[in-house]
Amino acid sequence: MSEEDRKNLQTMMRIQDRPWSLPRFSHGDLNPFNVLVWGFSGWYPPYWEHTSAWFGNATRMKWQGRLDKILDRPRSEEFKMEEVPAEASYWEAARSPYTPTYGFGFNNTAA
Repeated sequence: MSEEDRKNLQTMMRIQDRPWSLPRFSHGDLNPFNVLVWGFSGWYPPYWEHTSAWFGNATRMKWQGRLDKILDRPRSEEFKMEEVPAEASYWEAARSPYTPTYGFGFNNTAA
């Protein structure tokens, strides 16, 4: 683990250990294609709706630009706390031989 990763982890642990607001009922998987599908709905931290919609749609810049207009933007430390795991899972998926390529060239020797 690099020193930067260690510092990020310590910061996330410090943020996680502080008092939190009550959970809110949220969609849980909000994106332009499933606004009416509430299969992942549940009680989540207040920042969850925005961060899951943001990181779950990393290639949809137009959608990300609209999120701040329709959802409360989380504080920077809450956003950062979700950013690190999202990046890690993205790169892990990109390395997986079982990840579909969707034409982006990941794991695709022909691309």
